[in-house]
Amino acid sequence: MNFLNIQSLEKLVVDDAICGMAQRLKKGIIVNEETVAHDAMKKVGPGDHYLNLRHTLDWARKEQFLPQSVVDR
Repeated sequence: MNFLNIQSLEKLVVDDAICGMAQRLKKGIIVNEETVAHDAMKKVGPGDHYLNLRHTLDWARKEQFLPQSVVDR
């Protein structure tokens, strides 16, 4: 088969998303005083949630792999 006949733009987008996820996985998980967030744990306490804390928002943006807007999860 001709290599050009088996490619598609859709496959290119999906492959890009998969490569991005693999690169993020390769970076690993950062564990330090800032990421563990003992202060945030003390502030929230048991039974509440962390979703409204600025710390959560900042680290979610840094640590999550968010693919381009082409891919809708």
